[in-house]
Amino acid sequence: MVYRGKPSKGCAICRNRKKKWDQAVPECGQFVSQKRPCPGYRNQLDLCFVDQSSQVAEKVRKASPLNVTIIRSSPTESAITANGLMSRSFFRLKEWSYPDAFETFTQIPYHLSQSLDQLALNLFMTNYVGRDATQYQFDYLPDFYQQPGLDKNFSLSIVAVGLAGFAAVNNVPVLVHKARMKYSSAIRAVNLALASPDTAKKDSTLVSVMLLGMFEIIISPSQQSLEILMKHLNGAVELAKL
Repeated sequence: MVYRGKPSKGCAICRNRKKKWDQAVPECGQFVSQKRPCPGYRNQLDLCFVDQSSQVAEKVRKASPLNVTIIRSSPTESAITANGLMSRSFFRLKEWSYPDAFETFTQIPYHLSQSLDQLALNLFMTNYVGRDATQYQFDYLPDFYQQPGLDKNFSLSIVAVGLAGFAAVNNVPVLVHKARMKYSSAIRAVNLALASPDTAKKDSTLVSVMLLGMFEIIISPSQQSLEILMKHLNGAVELAKL
């Protein structure tokens, strides 16, 4: 589920003609004055999110190294460290054109120098952020990162979503636990931001609320998650009115 930006509130005819909506309810004022039937308005909450799971999975597949298969043992808490992810995992190189060349190198320890938070941030930026609004749902986020003093609730929410996405794609239960811990920290930071009228009006607070809703769908796509998502969306709508 992905955020698609603020959709137009006008009816289909007003959008096609690029007419400004006069906010008349239940029909556009121009149709009432012209005694013409109005096609009606779209549900704004239904337009906020679009399922792009298949697109993200395709990006991850294309980003995988050629002729490399990941073999994992059962991950434990000790297998994930601050300096690397799943130190018990291995790459097994397939014997392709030169089988003799790989005879003595069938398994290579897999170790990352990045922290989990940095890894989650990179995954989020790779799959959800870009300048093309037709392909990326958070095309405006680079502007936030150019601003000094990044809000804690904003950064925690991004890392939580990134960890959730990494756990879902790679099926790593330990990462699910870490993602939920980061989510809890983000919730506390957002609640603290909402307690102040000044920070509650900030765009970063609004985006954080949307990200927390996105987390629920990624980490546990269920009816309960959809209900929690709707609560986040309703909260985001109220913040947008401030």
